[in-house]
Amino acid sequence: MGEMHRTNLDHSPRLRRVLDCLRRGPHTTWEIIQEARVGDVSSVISELRFPPNNIPIDGKYIRKGVYLYSLAKGQLEMKLG
Repeated sequence: MGEMHRTNLDHSPRLRRVLDCLRRGPHTTWEIIQEARVGDVSSVISELRFPPNNIPIDGKYIRKGVYLYSLAKGQLEMKLG
């Protein structure tokens, strides 16, 4: 199995759109799909969470296929300055 391709936030409008959604507050999977115009939300969240981006994102299970994502409190300011 191959390794996940991870894009740097600085070079990805797709990742920036999702991060902008989360900066406005918690969003469900569907809300992120609609507002950020992305298809696979869980993959984008993973790309944001892991190197080279390391954005602290919390995910809460709502029901099958639906999560509520939010930026982890207090840690984002340290990461993004």
